[in-house]
Amino acid sequence: MRLTVRSPGGGGFGSPFERPVESVVRDVHDGLVSREAAESDYGVVLGRDDCRVDNAATKRLRRGRCVGS
Repeated sequence: MRLTVRSPGGGGFGSPFERPVESVVRDVHDGLVSREAAESDYGVVLGRDDCRVDNAATKRLRRGRCVGS
């Protein structure tokens, strides 16, 4: 007998806003995370072309978010 469980993802460890920006950008490029989720869930703001991070906006967004919330 075999039990297979598939889930959409794990809960992770720590605050998503502490995830390295480069990892979030890679996930967007790989199609694992939308640009909207990158901003709302990880606090990473991308430019129009998805290739560049808006560093100033990312810092503001991450600074304004409480760690662990």
